[in-house]
Amino acid sequence: MARILVVEDDSILNDFITRVLKKKDHLVTSSVDGLDALGKIHSDKFDLAIIDVVLPHVSGTRLLETLKKHYPKTMVIIISGQANLESAIDSLRHGAFEFFKKPLREKELTKVVDSALEEARLMKNSGYIYKDKRRKDRSLFRSGVYYALTDSVLTTLGFYLAFLVQYFVFEKINHPFLMDSAELAQMSVSLGFCYVFIFVFKRCHRVDLIGSDKELLGHLWRNITQTYLLFLAILFMGKQVHFAYDRMGVGIGYVLGFIVLAVNRFFIAPVILSRFSKEGKKNIVIVGSGDKAAGLSRQIRRGSIDGNIVGYINEDFILRKGPDPNSKVIASLEDMDRVVITDDVRELYIDGDALSSTEILTVLDKFKGRKLKIVILGGRSESFHLSDVASTVT
Repeated sequence: MARILVVEDDSILNDFITRVLKKKDHLVTSSVDGLDALGKIHSDKFDLAIIDVVLPHVSGTRLLETLKKHYPKTMVIIISGQANLESAIDSLRHGAFEFFKKPLREKELTKVVDSALEEARLMKNSGYIYKDKRRKDRSLFRSGVYYALTDSVLTTLGFYLAFLVQYFVFEKINHPFLMDSAELAQMSVSLGFCYVFIFVFKRCHRVDLIGSDKELLGHLWRNITQTYLLFLAILFMGKQVHFAYDRMGVGIGYVLGFIVLAVNRFFIAPVILSRFSKEGKKNIVIVGSGDKAAGLSRQIRRGSIDGNIVGYINEDFILRKGPDPNSKVIASLEDMDRVVITDDVRELYIDGDALSSTEILTVLDKFKGRKLKIVILGGRSESFHLSDVASTVT
C-alpha cells in the first residue's frame, strides 16, 4: 500500500485513475487544480504522483520540478492528451519516471504504477535514487561481487609488496613491523577489510556505471584514499606505529594500490566478466559519442551491463555497424530506414549531453514502427526510460 497523489483536471479521468489505484489498496489523494496540488505536495508525503501536464493555475511541469527539487524520492508519472516526443523528452529530463499519453488503459496504468513504486521502495531501502533500471540486473550484482573481492585482494597485495620494497630496496632498517612477516601479512589483510568496509558503506556495487574514464578514475582514487585514512587511523591508535618509519611503505602502497585498481577495472575485469556473459542479449544502438555514451559502451563491453552493441549513430547522423564506434560506415541518416540493422534493435541509448532535443527527435523519427526501449543519458549521469510516447515507439 502506497500514498499516491493524482492531479488531473478532467474529473472523469481523475475518478478512473483513483478507482484503479484504490483497487490495489493504495491511499489516494486527488486534485483537479495545480495550485491545490502544490499545497498538498508540501503538506503531505507521497510515494508516487500522477500528474497531467496541462492544469489550472500551476502547470504539471512546475509540480514535477517542485517534487524533484524538494521531494526527490517521490516518483512522478506524467500524463498528457497532447503527447509528442518533444514534450516527453522534456518531462523525462526534469526527472519524471514515465510519460503516458491519454487515454489511459487500466492494465498499462497498473503496470507502470507497480514499477514506479518498486523504484520508490528501492530508493527508501538503499538510501539513494535509482537512475537506471538496468542497475537491478544480475550483471550489476555479478560485477559488484567481482570488484569487492578483487579490489580488496589487490589492495592487500599492494600494501604488502610496498613494505617489502621499502625493506629490500630503500631502507634495510631493523624496524620490527618490517622484520615480522606474519605481522605485515596481518596488517595487509586488515587493509583489505578496510577496503571492503568502504566498498559496502558507499554502496560501490551500485556506483553510477555510465561515466567517463576520468570519472571512474576519480571514483577509484576516492576509494583508495578513504581506505588508507581509515586503516591508518586504526593502525596508529591501536599499535602506536611511528609514521616516520612507515611513511615510505604507506606511500608506495597507496600509489601501487591505485594503479592495480585501475588496471583491474580497465584491463582485467573486461576479460573475466565477459566470460560470464549470456547468449541472447538484447541488441543495442548507441546514439552520440560523448562521455556518457563512451561510458555505457565501456561497461557493456566489459560485461558489467548485459547487452550487444550492434551499431553507433554519431552526432553527424552516420550509422556504423558493430561494437566499435570507429567501424565501417553503413548508412547516413537518409538511408537509415532501409538498413536491416534497425529491425533487430530492441534498445536505443541516447547521449543527452551530445545531442540536443531536436537532434534526438530526428533520430527517433527514423525508428518509428518498431518496439523500442529508449533510454536518454542525461547531463547529471542520470538516465530516463521513455515508454509509449507515440503509437510506434515504446
